[in-house]
Amino acid sequence: MNGLKVLTSFQIGRRIKDGFSVGYNIVFPMVLTLILGVLTRNQFDDVITSYQYYTVVMIPFCACMALITAAYAGKDEAYTKTAVRFVMAPISERQIVLSKIFSCTIVFSTCNCFTFVVCGCIWKLPKKVEWILICLLLVAMSFCVATIGVFIGIGMKNFLFVKNLVNLPIALCAVAAGVFYPFGTSNPLVQDILNLSPLTHVNRYLFAILFDHMKSGVYLLILIHVVIGVFVSILAVKTFKKEVFLHGDLSGY
Repeated sequence: MNGLKVLTSFQIGRRIKDGFSVGYNIVFPMVLTLILGVLTRNQFDDVITSYQYYTVVMIPFCACMALITAAYAGKDEAYTKTAVRFVMAPISERQIVLSKIFSCTIVFSTCNCFTFVVCGCIWKLPKKVEWILICLLLVAMSFCVATIGVFIGIGMKNFLFVKNLVNLPIALCAVAAGVFYPFGTSNPLVQDILNLSPLTHVNRYLFAILFDHMKSGVYLLILIHVVIGVFVSILAVKTFKKEVFLHGDLSGY
């Protein structure tokens, strides 16, 4: 257990120093919210401003984009040619995997909750009491994203290929969820397609909490993220292979 604590602390330091977590989970959503909020400010009414809308939808999207950072974290020792030290050290394979998952979860959660609170205060999101529940959802999302990312990362060989592969479905889910521009439809078939995006459900519940005073379903959504995260964590530990962990090339760098 002590070894896991030390490893997790070490990995947290790496995640903060590499700049990706802070850049993509704090700077990126704030800048996008500001830009898109300015561009669409005349297309919203007094009930919800453009800045409030993009605060709600942009943070979960960036939380999902952190999957790429978690994938890199799963194999960064191989890219920096220090993976042999981890394999030869008196630590278990389980500790290596869990330290990466825990560190990514802690850093992503902190960044996402910080960004939400700051943006919420700046652009005056309502129902501040419910912000705690929203932060719990962001923590659950961060845990789920971290486990999937690390699971992909510890088994990949080419980071740039995986990055480009993962970007496409996340972007499609974001478009379907109205992250870049809000839209609706009365066509049942189109609505069913939009509902295939996990971000559609996350955004729907966030708006329901903040503007419709409804909490039903949010606890189930949090539970689903946690269950998926636990399942993928177990799968990542079970499928971890030292020979794969040692090998990795970062093309173009």
